[in-house]
Amino acid sequence: MEFFKLSLLKTLYFNLYYFKGKKFPFRVYRDVKIGKMGKPDCISLEQDACRILVGKNGSFALGQTTYWDVADTAKMIFKGNATFSKGTQLVVSGHVTFGKNFSCNSNCILNAGKSVLFGDDVLIGWNALVIDGDGHEIGQKNGTFNEKYEEIQIGNHIWIASYAKILKGTRISDDSVVAMNALVSKSFEETNILIGGINKKLNTNIDWRK
Repeated sequence: MEFFKLSLLKTLYFNLYYFKGKKFPFRVYRDVKIGKMGKPDCISLEQDACRILVGKNGSFALGQTTYWDVADTAKMIFKGNATFSKGTQLVVSGHVTFGKNFSCNSNCILNAGKSVLFGDDVLIGWNALVIDGDGHEIGQKNGTFNEKYEEIQIGNHIWIASYAKILKGTRISDDSVVAMNALVSKSFEETNILIGGINKKLNTNIDWRK
């Protein structure tokens, strides 16, 4: 039964830390490793009745540890229910918005250093990556080094398939699909498209269902 897979202590801790027990949106499962929690007011809910599941069993997640790491500079907005499946690494030091019915399958990496916006009904497959920065400082030898960030915008009703990589500067419009193993790092303004390979539009006028 799903209830017995929860960590009651971590569930209580999350809800007390972020909401002082006035709200209980979090359900935190076993094998969730907590790095930083950020400031207590870094999380805001647009629906009081929403549920945020952290570490729920997903596909191909045997033995994986979920990681929650939120910096003091982070701001997180949840517009509705959200699921971060087992093995997900959520690292936030910037701003991130999760639309209604957000779902991330196992072993994903979600890294928001500046700004990542997810629309409603976004589904992310296992082992996918979403990162809005370089990960390390890059520059000219003997020159200035810095890490560059560019906002990521994911529209409504988007399926990001397994092993896809969404990099800084990406914009994907509504009702679209990112194919398995795709790499995306630019804007696609057209809706209802299939994106695959490296920044390639493979098909148009598509639709998808959960």
